[in-house]
Amino acid sequence: MSRTIVALDFSSKEEVLNFLAKFDEPVYVKIGMELTYACGLDMVREVKAAGHKVFLDLKLHDIPNTVKGGMKNLARLGVDIVNCHCAGGIEMMKAAKQGIIEGTPEGQEPAKLIGVTVLTSTSQEAMNEELGIPGEVIDTVVHYARNAKEAGLDGVVCSVHEAKAIHEACGDDFLTVTPGIRLANNSVDDQKRVATPEYAKEQGFRNIQFFVDDGYSGANFNRPDWQRMISLVEADQVEILLAKDMSRIGRNYLEVGFYTEMLFPKHNVRFIAVNSGVDSANQQDNDFTPFLNIINEFYVKDSSKKVRASMKQKGESGEYLATTPPYGYMKDPENPKRHWVVDEEAAAVVRQIFALSI
Repeated sequence: MSRTIVALDFSSKEEVLNFLAKFDEPVYVKIGMELTYACGLDMVREVKAAGHKVFLDLKLHDIPNTVKGGMKNLARLGVDIVNCHCAGGIEMMKAAKQGIIEGTPEGQEPAKLIGVTVLTSTSQEAMNEELGIPGEVIDTVVHYARNAKEAGLDGVVCSVHEAKAIHEACGDDFLTVTPGIRLANNSVDDQKRVATPEYAKEQGFRNIQFFVDDGYSGANFNRPDWQRMISLVEADQVEILLAKDMSRIGRNYLEVGFYTEMLFPKHNVRFIAVNSGVDSANQQDNDFTPFLNIINEFYVKDSSKKVRASMKQKGESGEYLATTPPYGYMKDPENPKRHWVVDEEAAAVVRQIFALSI
């Protein structure tokens, strides 16, 4: 299984339906706590009824019998993947698996069960000092993955950096779902999904959320989806941010520098701009990045100057600057781009308005 899973990190049914309407065919989606707690399990049923595959990300963690009962009920929803915490132990994971088997309606394929290893927001220091787990994060993750396999689980949730080690320990058929984000800012034209899906697939990024701000300038950092993405970054819910190139982040040198040099590193976000050859995991590739940001900002300013100059020239030559004639006029059928004529049908109304005002 090598699929992209799109996270539905929304809080309302309307947002979900509007987002899914952008896709021409069913997609694999992740429904987590935020959406489930806001809209209930009926939202899961509705998304499934629309033909989408669903990873229900509720991370069950309790005593074995309680988790078994919970999984039994979730299995009746017909979802494709569910999960529980590996930290609950092998017996709890076995109970979760049994709950899925018992709860799956006859004739349906049971949902795949994966275990959450170490949350990607958990640092080495937090794991050692706050959770009291010694050693390296990757060692704990692989240990949890082995336990999950022993309990009969189908795979685990892990960081992309640990996926290779898990496959070496548990086999290539053992699923690894790796949280990641791919940014596709589309401020000028529709060039998203050109290079990044192939790159993400090659790198094994499988749990991906799309952020799209159609119709917004790259000089504007108050874009709705950009702000939503930044809130996830600040909540330490993003591990990898993937963009087509640096211009997709924005076209303001100082703003882009703040995010790439300060905010992303602060929250341990690996930033990749595919076509610009930028990867924060390889610092020597990033020496030219500040110059790219300056060039991108200059592009906006230069385009703005050219547009203003063009409009001024048209105005001085007597051409109309608006594309739609005001009420009372219409485009000249013989020269629609450069000449307006009186719309005789509307002209009578305009004359009456002027007569009344006088």
